[in-house]
Amino acid sequence: MPEPRQEAELRQDEIAVLFATWEASHGSLNAHVPENAIRNKIVRSHRRFFKEALKSILRRPEAYIIRHPTGGEMTYQITRNGRDKLFELGLISYS
Repeated sequence: MPEPRQEAELRQDEIAVLFATWEASHGSLNAHVPENAIRNKIVRSHRRFFKEALKSILRRPEAYIIRHPTGGEMTYQITRNGRDKLFELGLISYS
């Protein structure tokens, strides 16, 4: 019987994007935030890695962040899986 597939470790840039999404949404699981709001939460010197890291985390089967197409631009929403991963990493606490 095949073993269950283990999730790959998140890279540092993916963790940064996940946390920036959390910060941009002010901790809300229902907020849809535009890409530039997330990017602005990243330190300026690391923003050049943002697009690639966002694409990478969106491709993950764990679905930490999901996309929401809107009329004007693409927006993003953090999921429960994303919140739980940040909690597991010790970056946030449940209040």
